[in-house]
Amino acid sequence: MKSRFLLGGFIAMSCMPFASAYAEVTTLEQALTQVYQINPTLQAERAKLRETDEQVSQALSNWRPDVEATASAGVSNQSINDSSSAPIPSSSSGLTPRSAGFQITQPLFRGFRTVSATRAAEKQVTAERANLQVTEQKLLLDAGTAYLDVVHYKAGALGTTDIHQAESRMKRAEADRIKAEGDLERHRAAYAHLIGDTPGTLAPPHLELTNPSSLDETLNLAKRQNPNITAASESVDEAREEVTLNEGSLLPEVDLVGSSQRQWDQSNFIPGRQDSVQVMVQVSMPLYKSGADYSRTRAAEQKVTEMRMRLEEARHQAFDDATSGWHNLEAFRSTLKADQDEKDAAELALQNVREEAKVGTRTTLDVLNAEQELIDAETGIVQAEHDSALAILQIRSATGTLTADAMKLPVNPYDPDRHYKKVRSQWIGFSDDEDAPASSDN
Repeated sequence: MKSRFLLGGFIAMSCMPFASAYAEVTTLEQALTQVYQINPTLQAERAKLRETDEQVSQALSNWRPDVEATASAGVSNQSINDSSSAPIPSSSSGLTPRSAGFQITQPLFRGFRTVSATRAAEKQVTAERANLQVTEQKLLLDAGTAYLDVVHYKAGALGTTDIHQAESRMKRAEADRIKAEGDLERHRAAYAHLIGDTPGTLAPPHLELTNPSSLDETLNLAKRQNPNITAASESVDEAREEVTLNEGSLLPEVDLVGSSQRQWDQSNFIPGRQDSVQVMVQVSMPLYKSGADYSRTRAAEQKVTEMRMRLEEARHQAFDDATSGWHNLEAFRSTLKADQDEKDAAELALQNVREEAKVGTRTTLDVLNAEQELIDAETGIVQAEHDSALAILQIRSATGTLTADAMKLPVNPYDPDRHYKKVRSQWIGFSDDEDAPASSDN
């Protein structure tokens, strides 16, 4: 005989200390909002994106001049001891040579490498933005799953039968209770890890999926909006720019070089000051540099192939996730309807058995069995509601709509453009990033 009807009672008793400690009810929206605002994994991914933004600034810096200042000072002793017949007297003197100067080098042509490096860096930024969305969606999905799991186990307390009416089934119920408590604590730990707080009183969520409305629409959304596909596509474009970048190292470079220098006390023959100014165009043509440039180009070409295969893999995975989520949702909705019908029938059967027990035509065991059937139906409804809600979250993740913006969470959305625009053309200065969270170190 089944004993799951005892499970809810034990879970309810195990959750009582926690329920009394939390008066305020937490909703799924509040839990996901907290993840979006404080989760350290998401904060780290945002910092990684800001780090990637700097790649564009570094690539653009190749258009700008290099300015270098030099200075030197020292002591020199020069002697001339000429034994020839020329009228040059022998001499020896101590000198203090000094010099100061600066040089400006302005790149004019780098074999198209600056253009390619800038495009590659921009593709990196776009790909990393998509990766940030991947991280955001994964965290919201994991947090939503943890939330639903805790709600599911706590909902098992519905309609429990007095444990004292089933003493003969105590051992089986005890084993079920131990397993249920372990599962609940595991889900509570996952919730606390992702959301940052121990779960208190959680409100059952009511998730609806109005868009997409069909499997074809789900697949089309996944194709257009899945962030894994976006990141992989941008990585293909970046790899192609890397090929051009490496090929550019085999082309000539042209620089405009200007320099100015002032020197003092350089020799016995020129004891005074010397000034020099130069402006020249410098051309360098690589002839052979150990073959490394060719190797890097070949490697970059192979990376293009690798990234193209990664893109195909991302597309297949997105379509698999979207298809699986959609079919699961349909199946769980059908299961939920069947469980609701079963519950209605079980309620009517229990009512009849109780009436028959009053007149002595039914035993207490018959009543317990009827109650068990009702509890099984209620448990099935809770499980189907959990699975349906989880399938909705999975569909949203596959179609790129499990984000704070798409779900209209009450947060200030993170703006990746703010930092990017700030550093893209920044010539000088260090970071004073307002997006970085304050350190907790003392």
